[in-house]
Amino acid sequence: MRLLFIKLKHIGDALIMTPMLTAVRARHPEAEIHVVVRRGTEGILAGCPAINHLITTTPVESDQRAIADSWKDLRMGLKLRQQQFDYAFDLTDGDRGRWMVGLSQATHRCISTPKRDHARTPARQGVCRSSRNHARTRA
Repeated sequence: MRLLFIKLKHIGDALIMTPMLTAVRARHPEAEIHVVVRRGTEGILAGCPAINHLITTTPVESDQRAIADSWKDLRMGLKLRQQQFDYAFDLTDGDRGRWMVGLSQATHRCISTPKRDHARTPARQGVCRSSRNHARTRA
């Protein structure tokens, strides 16, 4: 089973992902786990035994991103597609991570989306799409 996790935020966000990756590895020891993080945060995950492949992408900040960076992201997305992932998870609440999950064409794609409750306070909602069935929403 091939799993893709995308976390494009800051170094602390990448670090708090390690317990989840360790739990996934314990549950699925045979899985091939790929993780995409923004450049500059990879060092904190470099020694994580749960990760088979650590991939970096350009920083998120728009004032530092050039058109060439977008092309690099597109090329990386096409390489991700070639990996034929079974599951792809966007752990960042941003369009760029969602775009990468979609481009991966994984059999099952899960993204986080912002959701507001009746009191107008932020909440989280996850959407999982499978090539085998319709979208499922999980609160």
